[in-house]
Amino acid sequence: MTRPEPPDAAGRRARRRGRRLALSLGAGLAMVAVAEGALRGARRLRGGPTTNPGYVVDDEELGWAYRPGARTRHRGAEFDVALALNRAGFRDDEFEASAPSPRALLLGDSYAFGWGVEREQALERCLERELGLEVDNLAVSGYSTDQQLLLFRRAGKARRPTLVIVLFCGNDVEEALREQVYGMRKPRFELLPDGSCALAARPGPRPLWERSCMLLRIAVRRTQEAWRAPPRPEDLAAGRTLVAALLERLAAEVAEGGGRLLVAAEGHPWLEALLRDRGRGIGCVDLSPLIEAARGEGACVRFPRDGHWTADGHAAAARAIAAAAHEMLRDPPAIPAPR
Repeated sequence: MTRPEPPDAAGRRARRRGRRLALSLGAGLAMVAVAEGALRGARRLRGGPTTNPGYVVDDEELGWAYRPGARTRHRGAEFDVALALNRAGFRDDEFEASAPSPRALLLGDSYAFGWGVEREQALERCLERELGLEVDNLAVSGYSTDQQLLLFRRAGKARRPTLVIVLFCGNDVEEALREQVYGMRKPRFELLPDGSCALAARPGPRPLWERSCMLLRIAVRRTQEAWRAPPRPEDLAAGRTLVAALLERLAAEVAEGGGRLLVAAEGHPWLEALLRDRGRGIGCVDLSPLIEAARGEGACVRFPRDGHWTADGHAAAARAIAAAAHEMLRDPPAIPAPR
């Protein structure tokens, strides 16, 4: 005969299953927490100035920015350099409350920031030596042209620079069309029928799940990148026109303070043609000849694996920019208001 179950046997089995489920969930959450902590620790140790959680912070207007006063090191397979940010959150000396004139201001992404080189070797310091001017470095790794315009309004316009230098990179075109890059949100402008541009989207606050779980954020980012279709030729054409409109707007705002805009790019002849066709008197310099000349003379101008400029690459770029700036500033033409 089958012995009858005690009256509470089913309840005990249910409680045992519940305990096992709770233990499994707890173990899973603990593993996720350990992995999350390990990932954040690794990113703090080896992450670059675009996504390092130790000093890259959320910014509801620009997408991300740097933690003021951060002190750390930027490590890669080919470099290990000091990284010190001033109280404004930029890789520069402390900015004076009343900026002397004349002075220059540098906008750009990781190249202008000085990725992989000591500050004394980076473009900002090289430009100071070549130009004989103080150069405020407002470069933030990963920024595209739209973010640079907004950053100038926030941190550069009141300084009334004589010269603003924008270091353009080819990925700025595609990034100007997007609201998310490097797993982070960013602003986006749109072209208007009259050829000007207007802010169409702001990053806003990051959702709780993005702030809390880097593992999930990276997984979502990689899934999006895997499924994202490459930009069509018409998309790239629209992106180029948008970048030109953003630079035109920036040039007009620089001119309001009596300054000039110089755009530096390594190649990309279409950029100079677009800016010239828009008739706004924006200076444009191709860095390729001097960088390639330095390479031909035996200099190592790029990190072989990383691809960013070495100290020799920064020095060559600074010489090209300084030559164009000196010529442009001899007789600066007025820049009319944008359309």
